[in-house]
Amino acid sequence: MKYKISIVNCQLSIILLLFFVLSAKAQVTIGKDSIPHIFSMLELRADKVQGGLRLPQLTTGQITAIGATLLGNPSDALDAKGLVVYDTSLDCLDFWNGATWISLCDNPPCLMPNLGTIINDACTSIYSVRINATITIHVEPVPGVFSYKWTVPSDWEIIDGIGTNKIIVTTGSTPDPNSTVSVAATNGFCTGPVSSVVFNLRATAPACP
Repeated sequence: MKYKISIVNCQLSIILLLFFVLSAKAQVTIGKDSIPHIFSMLELRADKVQGGLRLPQLTTGQITAIGATLLGNPSDALDAKGLVVYDTSLDCLDFWNGATWISLCDNPPCLMPNLGTIINDACTSIYSVRINATITIHVEPVPGVFSYKWTVPSDWEIIDGIGTNKIIVTTGSTPDPNSTVSVAATNGFCTGPVSSVVFNLRATAPACP
């Protein structure tokens, strides 16, 4: 019996020691012995074992029940903002916003900004270009946008700048007065409003003024 009590006391001491160590350090790194970034309270880093963070696995019914419990105590509901779980019924991440569960599978509104006017670098606002030409076009960079999704006619080719605000393209080989080029900001999950301009693709193009 004394042996069992000693084991329990030892385990309790380890838990208390760990608690005080974590409490003493405002920032903690798990998985690798290194200092966390200044903006992190907790960092999980892969070292020899490759892995990730596994969130609580709950059914839709269980998640709904948690929400009902939180709504029964308004102060708890607000304090629980940012609570994240994995819905095993729908295979989706859910987070609590203080009043209800938000599913990341419900296509939340995209907050990507409008990118403005597409500019033809050679002639600014003139959009008559030659067939089989190499031209550079761009939109002004927008703070906070890190990826730009360009769409060009099927017989055009983007040869440089994919994902950036400036691309170099080769035009098609057939005259077309309605060659539409479009661009939109994207973060990989959603795409913002599309900016478009129509190029007049011609055998010969007017010189820039």
